[in-house]
Amino acid sequence: MLTPSASAAAHDPAWRQLVCRCGCIALLAAGLLLSAPAMAAGIVLHYGTHPVQSGNLYLPAGKGPHPLLMLLHGGCWQARIATHEYLARWSGALAQRGWAVWNVEYRSVDNGGGWPATFLDVAAAADYTRTLAARYPLDLRRLVFAGHSAGGHLALWAAGRGRIPAGSVLHAVQPQLPHKVIALAAITDLAGFMRDGGPCGSVIPALQGPATLAEVSPLQMLPLPMPVTLIQVADDAVIPAAQAASYRQAVQALGMTVRVRTLAGGGHFAAVATDGEGWQVLLDELAQLPPTAHPP
Repeated sequence: MLTPSASAAAHDPAWRQLVCRCGCIALLAAGLLLSAPAMAAGIVLHYGTHPVQSGNLYLPAGKGPHPLLMLLHGGCWQARIATHEYLARWSGALAQRGWAVWNVEYRSVDNGGGWPATFLDVAAAADYTRTLAARYPLDLRRLVFAGHSAGGHLALWAAGRGRIPAGSVLHAVQPQLPHKVIALAAITDLAGFMRDGGPCGSVIPALQGPATLAEVSPLQMLPLPMPVTLIQVADDAVIPAAQAASYRQAVQALGMTVRVRTLAGGGHFAAVATDGEGWQVLLDELAQLPPTAHPP
Protein backbone atom coordinates (compact mmCIF):
# COMPACT_ATOMS: atom_id res chain seq x y z
CA MET A 1 0.00 0.00 0.00
CA LEU A 2 1.27 3.46 -0.83
CA THR A 3 1.77 5.65 2.20
CA PRO A 4 2.19 9.36 1.38
CA SER A 5 1.97 11.89 4.16
CA ALA A 6 -1.26 13.82 4.61
CA SER A 7 0.26 16.97 3.14
CA ALA A 8 1.78 15.10 0.21
CA ALA A 9 -1.51 13.45 -0.58
CA ALA A 10 -3.26 16.78 -0.48
CA HIS A 11 -0.75 18.75 -2.56
CA ASP A 12 1.32 16.34 -4.66
CA PRO A 13 0.21 16.73 -8.31
CA ALA A 14 0.88 13.02 -8.87
CA TRP A 15 -1.69 12.12 -6.27
CA ARG A 16 -4.21 14.56 -7.71
CA GLN A 17 -3.60 13.02 -11.12
CA LEU A 18 -4.15 9.57 -9.64
CA VAL A 19 -7.52 10.66 -8.29
CA CYS A 20 -8.53 12.04 -11.68
CA ARG A 21 -7.32 9.00 -13.59
CA CYS A 22 -8.28 6.16 -11.27
CA GLY A 23 -11.04 7.68 -9.18
CA CYS A 24 -11.61 5.77 -5.97
CA ILE A 25 -8.31 3.87 -6.24
CA ALA A 26 -7.02 6.79 -4.17
CA LEU A 27 -8.91 5.36 -1.22
CA LEU A 28 -5.87 3.14 -0.69
CA ALA A 29 -4.13 6.15 0.80
CA ALA A 30 -7.09 7.50 2.70
CA GLY A 31 -5.97 6.25 6.07
CA LEU A 32 -2.97 8.53 5.84
CA LEU A 33 -5.17 11.49 5.02
CA LEU A 34 -6.83 11.25 8.40
CA SER A 35 -4.59 13.35 10.58
CA ALA A 36 -5.63 12.07 14.01
CA PRO A 37 -2.99 10.08 15.91
CA ALA A 38 -3.13 6.30 15.83
CA MET A 39 -5.83 4.89 18.11
CA ALA A 40 -7.04 1.54 19.39
CA ALA A 41 -8.79 -0.66 16.84
CA GLY A 42 -12.02 -0.85 18.78
CA ILE A 43 -13.94 -3.99 19.69
CA VAL A 44 -14.14 -6.45 16.79
CA LEU A 45 -17.63 -7.93 16.50
CA HIS A 46 -19.39 -10.14 13.94
CA TYR A 47 -22.92 -9.41 12.80
CA GLY A 48 -23.09 -12.54 10.62
CA THR A 49 -21.41 -15.88 9.99
CA HIS A 50 -19.34 -14.90 6.93
CA PRO A 51 -15.80 -13.83 7.91
CA VAL A 52 -16.26 -10.44 6.26
CA GLN A 53 -19.47 -9.69 8.18
CA SER A 54 -17.82 -7.78 11.00
CA GLY A 55 -17.15 -4.33 12.32
CA ASN A 56 -15.20 -2.40 14.91
CA LEU A 57 -17.06 -0.75 17.74
CA TYR A 58 -15.41 2.33 19.21
CA LEU A 59 -16.73 3.37 22.62
CA PRO A 60 -16.21 6.75 24.27
CA ALA A 61 -15.05 7.09 27.84
CA GLY A 62 -17.75 7.27 30.48
CA LYS A 63 -20.73 5.14 31.38
CA GLY A 64 -23.08 6.43 28.67
CA PRO A 65 -25.51 5.79 27.18
CA HIS A 66 -23.66 7.08 24.13
CA PRO A 67 -25.04 8.21 20.80
CA LEU A 68 -24.14 5.76 18.03
CA LEU A 69 -22.94 6.39 14.50
CA MET A 70 -22.93 3.48 12.03
CA LEU A 71 -20.17 4.14 9.52
CA LEU A 72 -19.88 2.66 6.01
CA HIS A 73 -16.65 2.95 4.06
CA GLY A 74 -16.22 3.68 0.38
CA GLY A 75 -13.93 2.20 -2.25
CA CYS A 76 -16.14 1.76 -5.31
CA TRP A 77 -17.82 -1.20 -3.55
CA GLN A 78 -14.54 -3.12 -4.02
CA ALA A 79 -12.32 -4.56 -1.30
CA ARG A 80 -9.22 -4.28 -3.50
CA ILE A 81 -9.65 -0.51 -3.33
CA ALA A 82 -10.60 0.03 0.31
CA THR A 83 -11.91 -1.56 3.49
CA HIS A 84 -13.23 -0.10 6.71
CA GLU A 85 -9.65 0.26 7.97
CA TYR A 86 -9.13 3.63 6.27
CA LEU A 87 -11.77 5.13 8.57
CA ALA A 88 -10.29 3.69 11.77
CA ARG A 89 -8.64 6.92 12.86
CA TRP A 90 -11.75 8.89 11.97
CA SER A 91 -13.77 6.51 14.14
CA GLY A 92 -11.36 6.81 17.05
CA ALA A 93 -11.33 10.59 16.80
CA LEU A 94 -15.11 10.66 16.91
CA ALA A 95 -15.16 8.37 19.95
CA GLN A 96 -12.95 10.92 21.69
CA ARG A 97 -15.73 13.42 21.00
CA GLY A 98 -18.28 11.29 22.82
CA TRP A 99 -19.75 9.27 19.94
CA ALA A 100 -19.74 5.49 19.74
CA VAL A 101 -18.89 4.39 16.20
CA TRP A 102 -19.84 1.09 14.54
CA ASN A 103 -17.31 0.97 11.67
CA VAL A 104 -18.70 -1.75 9.41
CA GLU A 105 -17.08 -4.12 6.93
CA TYR A 106 -19.28 -5.75 4.29
CA ARG A 107 -18.93 -8.09 1.34
CA SER A 108 -17.97 -6.06 -1.68
CA VAL A 109 -18.42 -6.78 -5.37
CA ASP A 110 -14.99 -8.41 -5.60
CA ASN A 111 -15.20 -10.23 -2.28
CA GLY A 112 -18.35 -12.34 -2.32
CA GLY A 113 -20.70 -9.39 -2.53
CA GLY A 114 -22.53 -7.47 -5.21
CA TRP A 115 -26.21 -8.27 -5.65
CA PRO A 116 -27.71 -8.97 -3.16
CA ALA A 117 -24.99 -9.75 -0.59
CA THR A 118 -23.59 -6.23 -0.22
CA PHE A 119 -27.03 -4.86 0.61
CA LEU A 120 -27.93 -7.77 2.88
CA ASP A 121 -24.72 -7.20 4.84
CA VAL A 122 -25.38 -3.50 5.32
CA ALA A 123 -28.94 -4.28 6.39
CA ALA A 124 -27.72 -6.91 8.87
CA ALA A 125 -25.12 -4.51 10.27
CA ALA A 126 -27.79 -1.84 10.73
CA ASP A 127 -30.15 -4.24 12.49
CA TYR A 128 -27.25 -5.48 14.62
CA THR A 129 -27.17 -2.09 16.33
CA ARG A 130 -30.05 -3.44 18.44
CA THR A 131 -27.77 -6.20 19.69
CA LEU A 132 -25.01 -3.69 20.33
CA ALA A 133 -27.36 -1.53 22.36
CA ALA A 134 -28.31 -4.57 24.45
CA ARG A 135 -24.67 -5.32 25.23
CA TYR A 136 -23.12 -1.86 25.51
CA PRO A 137 -24.26 1.54 26.85
CA LEU A 138 -25.62 2.87 23.54
CA ASP A 139 -28.62 5.07 22.87
CA LEU A 140 -30.46 4.13 19.67
CA ARG A 141 -32.62 7.22 20.14
CA ARG A 142 -29.50 9.02 18.88
CA LEU A 143 -28.54 6.72 16.01
CA VAL A 144 -26.94 8.22 12.91
CA PHE A 145 -25.98 6.47 9.67
CA ALA A 146 -22.97 7.92 7.85
CA GLY A 147 -20.90 6.82 4.88
CA HIS A 148 -18.18 8.08 2.61
CA SER A 149 -18.26 7.87 -1.20
CA ALA A 150 -19.75 4.48 -2.15
CA GLY A 151 -20.38 4.07 1.58
CA GLY A 152 -22.47 7.22 1.42
CA HIS A 153 -24.64 5.46 -1.13
CA LEU A 154 -25.03 2.54 1.27
CA ALA A 155 -25.83 4.79 4.24
CA LEU A 156 -28.59 6.52 2.28
CA TRP A 157 -29.80 3.15 1.05
CA ALA A 158 -29.93 1.74 4.59
CA ALA A 159 -31.95 4.74 5.74
CA GLY A 160 -34.44 4.07 2.94
CA ARG A 161 -35.01 0.38 3.62
CA GLY A 162 -38.54 1.08 4.74
CA ARG A 163 -39.42 2.01 1.16
CA ILE A 164 -38.19 -1.20 -0.47
CA PRO A 165 -41.10 -3.06 -2.12
CA ALA A 166 -42.46 -6.08 -0.25
CA GLY A 167 -41.59 -8.45 -3.09
CA SER A 168 -37.89 -7.66 -2.95
CA VAL A 169 -35.34 -9.93 -1.30
CA LEU A 170 -34.11 -6.76 0.41
CA HIS A 171 -37.45 -5.98 2.02
CA ALA A 172 -37.55 -5.98 5.83
CA VAL A 173 -40.63 -5.72 8.03
CA GLN A 174 -38.99 -3.72 10.81
CA PRO A 175 -35.63 -2.39 9.63
CA GLN A 176 -33.54 -0.44 12.08
CA LEU A 177 -33.56 3.16 10.84
CA PRO A 178 -31.50 6.11 12.02
CA HIS A 179 -32.61 9.45 13.31
CA LYS A 180 -30.32 11.19 10.82
CA VAL A 181 -28.17 10.40 7.78
CA ILE A 182 -24.89 12.13 6.93
CA ALA A 183 -23.60 11.25 3.46
CA LEU A 184 -20.00 12.30 2.87
CA ALA A 185 -18.98 12.86 -0.78
CA ALA A 186 -21.64 10.31 -1.58
CA ILE A 187 -22.95 8.56 -4.66
CA THR A 188 -26.70 9.20 -4.55
CA ASP A 189 -27.81 8.20 -8.05
CA LEU A 190 -26.53 4.90 -9.41
CA ALA A 191 -27.96 5.31 -12.91
CA GLY A 192 -26.68 8.86 -13.24
CA PHE A 193 -23.26 7.95 -11.92
CA MET A 194 -22.90 5.14 -14.43
CA ARG A 195 -24.28 7.27 -17.27
CA ASP A 196 -21.91 10.14 -16.51
CA GLY A 197 -18.86 7.88 -16.53
CA GLY A 198 -18.15 7.90 -12.81
CA PRO A 199 -14.95 6.02 -11.87
CA CYS A 200 -16.91 3.30 -10.05
CA GLY A 201 -19.59 2.99 -12.68
CA SER A 202 -18.33 -0.22 -14.23
CA VAL A 203 -19.18 -2.28 -11.13
CA ILE A 204 -22.73 -0.95 -10.73
CA PRO A 205 -24.32 -3.69 -12.88
CA ALA A 206 -22.85 -6.33 -10.56
CA LEU A 207 -24.00 -4.34 -7.55
CA GLN A 208 -27.53 -3.82 -8.85
CA GLY A 209 -28.07 -7.25 -10.36
CA PRO A 210 -31.72 -7.80 -11.36
CA ALA A 211 -33.02 -5.22 -8.88
CA THR A 212 -34.92 -2.12 -9.85
CA LEU A 213 -33.46 1.26 -8.96
CA ALA A 214 -36.25 1.61 -6.39
CA GLU A 215 -34.55 -1.19 -4.45
CA VAL A 216 -30.94 -0.01 -4.58
CA SER A 217 -30.51 3.65 -5.60
CA PRO A 218 -31.14 6.41 -3.02
CA LEU A 219 -32.47 8.81 -5.65
CA GLN A 220 -35.33 6.42 -6.32
CA MET A 221 -35.99 5.67 -2.63
CA LEU A 222 -37.36 9.04 -1.61
CA PRO A 223 -38.65 10.50 0.57
CA LEU A 224 -36.80 9.44 3.70
CA PRO A 225 -38.45 9.83 7.09
CA MET A 226 -35.45 11.46 8.77
CA PRO A 227 -33.16 14.49 8.17
CA VAL A 228 -30.46 14.04 5.54
CA THR A 229 -27.26 16.03 5.17
CA LEU A 230 -25.00 15.72 2.14
CA ILE A 231 -21.45 16.96 2.63
CA GLN A 232 -19.70 17.48 -0.69
CA VAL A 233 -16.34 18.95 -1.67
CA ALA A 234 -16.09 21.68 -4.29
CA ASP A 235 -13.01 20.21 -5.99
CA ASP A 236 -13.91 16.52 -5.64
CA ALA A 237 -12.53 14.76 -8.72
CA VAL A 238 -14.15 11.43 -7.80
CA ILE A 239 -17.78 12.27 -7.03
CA PRO A 240 -19.22 15.05 -9.24
CA ALA A 241 -21.35 17.78 -7.72
CA ALA A 242 -24.23 16.54 -9.88
CA GLN A 243 -24.73 13.68 -7.44
CA ALA A 244 -25.72 15.99 -4.58
CA ALA A 245 -27.53 18.37 -6.93
CA SER A 246 -29.76 15.70 -8.43
CA TYR A 247 -30.61 14.33 -5.00
CA ARG A 248 -31.51 17.77 -3.67
CA GLN A 249 -33.63 18.49 -6.75
CA ALA A 250 -35.53 15.22 -6.32
CA VAL A 251 -36.14 15.89 -2.63
CA GLN A 252 -37.34 19.43 -3.30
CA ALA A 253 -39.69 18.15 -6.01
CA LEU A 254 -41.41 16.19 -3.25
CA GLY A 255 -41.85 19.36 -1.21
CA MET A 256 -39.19 18.37 1.31
CA THR A 257 -35.71 19.59 2.17
CA VAL A 258 -32.22 18.16 2.33
CA ARG A 259 -29.21 19.96 3.70
CA VAL A 260 -26.22 20.19 1.34
CA ARG A 261 -22.99 21.54 2.76
CA THR A 262 -20.09 22.18 0.41
CA LEU A 263 -16.49 22.18 1.61
CA ALA A 264 -14.28 24.74 -0.11
CA GLY A 265 -11.63 22.27 -1.20
CA GLY A 266 -9.23 19.52 -0.27
CA GLY A 267 -10.42 16.82 -2.63
CA HIS A 268 -12.43 13.68 -2.09
CA PHE A 269 -11.02 12.90 1.35
CA ALA A 270 -11.61 16.33 2.87
CA ALA A 271 -15.04 15.01 3.83
CA VAL A 272 -13.44 12.44 6.15
CA ALA A 273 -10.51 14.42 7.52
CA THR A 274 -10.15 14.70 11.28
CA ASP A 275 -9.25 18.36 11.17
CA GLY A 276 -10.10 21.38 9.07
CA GLU A 277 -13.40 22.41 7.59
CA GLY A 278 -14.73 18.91 6.95
CA TRP A 279 -14.26 17.82 10.55
CA GLN A 280 -15.91 20.95 11.90
CA VAL A 281 -18.89 20.56 9.58
CA LEU A 282 -19.32 16.96 10.70
CA LEU A 283 -19.21 17.90 14.37
CA ASP A 284 -21.70 20.68 13.72
CA GLU A 285 -24.10 18.24 12.07
CA LEU A 286 -23.81 15.77 14.93
CA ALA A 287 -24.34 18.53 17.48
CA GLN A 288 -27.68 19.32 15.85
CA LEU A 289 -29.04 15.89 16.76
CA PRO A 290 -31.39 16.42 19.72
CA PRO A 291 -30.09 14.74 22.88
CA THR A 292 -33.34 12.78 23.25
CA ALA A 293 -34.07 12.19 19.57
CA HIS A 294 -36.42 9.36 18.73
CA PRO A 295 -36.07 7.13 15.67
CA PRO A 296 -38.53 7.80 12.83
